Amino acid sequence: MKRVGRALFFRTGINELVRAEIDRQQQREKETRAKLEQHVQELRKSTEASNKELRQLNRRYADLSEKYNTAMELLDRRHEQLGRLGEDVHALKKELLPGRLATLEHARQDDQAERLRALIDQLEGLFPIPSLVSHLERVITQSSLEQDPYPHVVLNDVLPDALHSLLYEARPPEGFWRDGQAGRQNWTIGEDLGPLRTEAAWRFMDDVVASRVMTPVLAGVFEDYLQTQMSARSAVKAKAGKAPAAYDRSGGRLMLRRPGYTFEPHLDPRRALLTALFYFGSPQDSHEHGTKLFRSNATVPEKHAGVYYPLREGASCDLAKTVPSRPNSMLVFASRIGLHGADIPPDAQPATLERYAYQFYIGKA
Repeated sequence: MKRVGRALFFRTGINELVRAEIDRQQQREKETRAKLEQHVQELRKSTEASNKELRQLNRRYADLSEKYNTAMELLDRRHEQLGRLGEDVHALKKELLPGRLATLEHARQDDQAERLRALIDQLEGLFPIPSLVSHLERVITQSSLEQDPYPHVVLNDVLPDALHSLLYEARPPEGFWRDGQAGRQNWTIGEDLGPLRTEAAWRFMDDVVASRVMTPVLAGVFEDYLQTQMSARSAVKAKAGKAPAAYDRSGGRLMLRRPGYTFEPHLDPRRALLTALFYFGSPQDSHEHGTKLFRSNATVPEKHAGVYYPLREGASCDLAKTVPSRPNSMLVFASRIGLHGADIPPDAQPATLERYAYQFYIGKA
């Protein structure tokens, strides 16, 4: 059977058909391999080109990174140099500015001295000293010197209304005040700058009213207390009429206080025998947040440097009374034993609340 099958296979030509099909299949495989090899070659070339481009990009990146790092190092050095230069400029400004400001201020004072003096003379003509003395003496007759917790007096309507209004309107504008701690700004008369109208009004108050009107009258009110503060030798001379005690005012400054202000119980510097606080403002202003008078369980030291704070020495202080900050009123008290303080809570209303006061000391001339 096998022989018959093979004979038929060859005789019928089937073998030729099979061979032809095998040849065609081999040719197709050959063509497919050729195409695959061509694709591989193309992919290899593409990969080599991509790798070459990637190597170029890596070299470019490394070069740019090096340049960037160099630039940043240079920039850091320049920043450091500029920082030192800025510090040097700031130090130079700080060193030169006070002298420059003093020079400009002296020049301004020289230019305006005559105008300032003329304005003060005008105010003295409008408010003559004798009439101010009479007004203050009438106010004092309506007040009494209190002894608890220490000698003090509260004077209402201490100035004529017209003068009080003039001083309030001539207060230093915003920007002229010297900033202090939270809620605290000061303006020292004769030192800090201000508009000519402001300087004239408050120099009149400080140099004329406080010095020549209030100081002698208030010294009379506190005569007994002041005698206790004189040295034994001075007291003997004064009693004999050989050297009557003479007093002078000092330290005149305006004080602006806002919510957040606080000042713990303290004694003023010992150069002061009396402290005077003149409150000024508009009629609508609140009388709250005035000056607090304290008692202490500690003995006040006979001598102390600058301002004395008993709480910092371990003493306790009890509030004795609060004097309202009524506009055109004045609190005067014995400085050397007069523990006092003040505060305005941060949440005090209105948030724009402002409390103005003029302070001066009375001491030995």
